[in-house]
This record gives sequence, structure tokens and C-alpha cells, in this order.
Amino acid sequence: MGLTFDSRSIKRTLLLEHLDGLSPPEAKLLKDELIAAIAAMEEKLTFIARERIDSGFDHETDWQIRIRRKQEVCKVFLAKILASFNPENESSVFQKTYIRNFRRLLLTVITEEKYEELRQKAKDLTLEELL
Repeated sequence: MGLTFDSRSIKRTLLLEHLDGLSPPEAKLLKDELIAAIAAMEEKLTFIARERIDSGFDHETDWQIRIRRKQEVCKVFLAKILASFNPENESSVFQKTYIRNFRRLLLTVITEEKYEELRQKAKDLTLEELL
């Protein structure tokens, strides 16, 4: 079974593999929740580390190890959210949605045939440029 995150902000348990299915508002809520969770855990771990140093106890407890694991899971989810909605990532939800909307708007100005002709020309120019 894949990684899961129980989101309080969007009120459901999420699988890492299904993050691409989130709507942009849900993704924003989740991103903000993950950032806050990571920061809160880091703050708590820093506080505990200071207490450990002050007391002379240098072993991590099981609790601290579990918190670090939860923090790592949050970081993995955050990285996936950021990659999925990154405009620079060609396979991102943003790019796919942008291309679909751009195509729809362009087709209100030009014909489907002209669109396909321009698309093919852009593809040919790209191949020439890269090869």
C-alpha cells in the first residue's frame, strides 16, 4: 500500500498516487496544511532536542523517531503537490489544464485545420531545433 496522509483541511485520507486528482483549491489547502505540519513538527523536535541537551539525555525516543517519519511523509506529499501544480513541469496538472484551455480559446479564433497545421509546424520546428 502506498503512502497516505489524513488531511484535516480537506477532510479525507489521501493516497500519494492520487494527488493529481485534487482540484486546485484542494491542492492549495493541502499544500498549506503540509507546510504548517512540517513546521510544527520541526519546532517540536527542536524544542525536544534542546531539552535533551540540557538534561544530558542524548538518545532519541521512539516518539521522536515517529515524528521524523511523519515529517518525511509530509515532505514527500508536499514535493508531489508542488511538482503536480508547477507551471514549468510539462506533465503537471497546471500544464495539462493550460494546454486544454489554450486550445479551446484558440479554436474560437482559428479553424481546427489551421490549428492542426500550426501544431504540426511547431512540432517540426522543435524537432529541427533539438536534433
